[in-house]
Amino acid sequence: MTSFKVGDIVRVKDDAYSEKEVSRIHNGRICQVVEISGGDIVVRSIDKLEPVLERTYHSPYVLEIQKGIAL
Repeated sequence: MTSFKVGDIVRVKDDAYSEKEVSRIHNGRICQVVEISGGDIVVRSIDKLEPVLERTYHSPYVLEIQKGIAL
């Protein structure tokens, strides 16, 4: 499994949440890791899309670290 750290830029996988889940609005979003809490990765969106996602919790299995993306 990938090791995440605060400050990492991540992408929520396109198929992280099914079409039947409310959380599907997170699919494909670019975010920054703000905290790691109890095995969950806490992120905020940085892609300027709406709605802005603040402090959303994700399993590390639905995230991909993005290399070469700087704020």
